[in-house]
Amino acid sequence: MMRNYSITILLSIICLVTYAQKDSHEGYFLLKGSTLEIDMFEQVDKGPISTQVVVYQDKDIYVAFFTDKSGAYEFYLPIGHQYEIWFGGGVYVSKKVAVDTNGVPSKKKRPSELKLDMALFQAVEGYDFPMLKDAYVKVAYDEEYQALTPDLDYTESISIDVDKLFRKIKKEKNKKK
Repeated sequence: MMRNYSITILLSIICLVTYAQKDSHEGYFLLKGSTLEIDMFEQVDKGPISTQVVVYQDKDIYVAFFTDKSGAYEFYLPIGHQYEIWFGGGVYVSKKVAVDTNGVPSKKKRPSELKLDMALFQAVEGYDFPMLKDAYVKVAYDEEYQALTPDLDYTESISIDVDKLFRKIKKEKNKKK
C-alpha cells in the first residue's frame, strides 16, 4: 500500500513539473544560436567565440550576458515586444538584430523559436562600419510560415556593403606595402 502511494506521489510530481514546464513558456519565444569569429580579409571561419550579448526590450536593457566557450546561447523572451539584440563589443564590431514579436500569437502549441548564429569580425583600426550602426538583421512574425523570419533581402544588402568596405580596406592596405 505504501509503495503504491509513493508511486502515485511521484507520478503526480512528474505530471506537475511537465505541466509547469509546458505552461511556463507560453507567451515566450526561444532565442538561441552561437557566435563565431571570421577573418574578413582571408574569408575564413576562425571558430566559436565567447562574446557579449545585450538584449534591449522596447529600448530598455533587458539582459546582458556572455555566450559560453563554444559561443552558444539560449534563452526565452516574452512575445509582444520589440527587441534589439547586440552581439560583440570589445574587440569585435557589434552587430545588431531587430526582432519584432508583436504579431506572434500567444496561444501557440509550442513557443516560436528563432535561431541566430552570428559571425563577428575584429575592428579595423582607422575604419568605421556605418552600415552596422542600424540592425544587421530584421526579424518579424510571418503569418504564412507561422514563424519568426528574417528579412533576407535586407541582410544581404548590408552584407554587400560590409564586403565592399573590406575590399576597399584590403586594397588600401596592399597599396601601403
